[in-house]
Amino acid sequence: MKLLLLLPSIEYGGAEMYACTICAEAIKKGWEVHAAFPEKSGTLKLIKKLNGIGVRYRKSEIQEPITQGRCFIKKKNQLLRFFKTLIILHKVNPDSVLLVLPWVTYGYEIIIACALLRFPSTVVFQLIAKKEYFGLLKRKIYQWALNQNQQWVTVSENNRQILCDSLLLPKPCAKIIYNGIAIDKYKFSQEENKVYREKLLKELDLPNDAKIILTVAALRPKKGYECLIPVIPVLKEEFPNIRFVWVGEGKNKNNLEKLIQENNIADIVTLLGFREDIPELMTSADLFVFPTYQEGHPFALMEAIAANLPVITSDASGITEIVTHMQQGFVCNKGNSQDFLKAIRYALLNEESMSNMAHNALVKLEEFSDKKMLDETFSAIINLCETSYE
Repeated sequence: MKLLLLLPSIEYGGAEMYACTICAEAIKKGWEVHAAFPEKSGTLKLIKKLNGIGVRYRKSEIQEPITQGRCFIKKKNQLLRFFKTLIILHKVNPDSVLLVLPWVTYGYEIIIACALLRFPSTVVFQLIAKKEYFGLLKRKIYQWALNQNQQWVTVSENNRQILCDSLLLPKPCAKIIYNGIAIDKYKFSQEENKVYREKLLKELDLPNDAKIILTVAALRPKKGYECLIPVIPVLKEEFPNIRFVWVGEGKNKNNLEKLIQENNIADIVTLLGFREDIPELMTSADLFVFPTYQEGHPFALMEAIAANLPVITSDASGITEIVTHMQQGFVCNKGNSQDFLKAIRYALLNEESMSNMAHNALVKLEEFSDKKMLDETFSAIINLCETSYE
């Protein structure tokens, strides 16, 4: 089986992490795997990861510019991307195509190209934050493409509902396959926990009684870091031993650094940048805070839960399908700083209650294992191929 992965993304995030997991499993199955996406500073780590597991990378300029969450694309650029996709499809001649879209408005031309050549194609929408309004012609083209050896997958019920509402499709037109993680990867012995905790305290020059409040997300406006800025000075006065640790890179870094300086919280907020040791960081922290505005089915939140870390999150998109308020953690209204202030204060004062919720979340996480995600995804891909070539 020859699989072609198509990605229009230019950064490394959840959608790209998902793509790596699928490609690694395909390689294990003995498949020949090709991947085509732009070679940018934000994708160099992705290229390295895929090359390392035996994926054949092909440089592609099929990308779409984003402004405030929407794509503004000139028609001649759309046409160019369409023909570039056709060229890649002809060169690779795959048995199956996996198109992973970080946003619902990405990839229109790629979907059409795959449909025109009738390659069996699985389109995975990783994020559909809000209802989009497509014109009649575009809706008809999407609906036509879906019937040309394609299947569409969303990563949450919330995302499926928005996708179908946007394109006026019945819900069965899209499958739900939840993102999943390797839960055992985040389980450490008490001795290992102690070693990783001591290592992080030393790196950050913190005392043993420090309370580390961790956030792992790209430094982008949609991740909601700004929502935490007004909260931190208040908490700093009440809890002198807290330290906020933010892991990730992104175009909003300079703005966040400026806000941190302006609010005099540089002494308790550390930006660690991109890290490979996420499991170790998770098991070393005391609390995970996720103030995101837009999500599909977030890997970072599931990683925190897998590490048995108490979580405070926003109610963005499909997050409430993972965490129920006051059962598996705190769910705050997205963008509401006061909600996060109250939740973090409660968490710091009620560790036993938060520990119980973390246990409940860990039990529920069994529904979102990487094995289940991979089994369902490859079953869908193989079934589509078998049906297409009958």
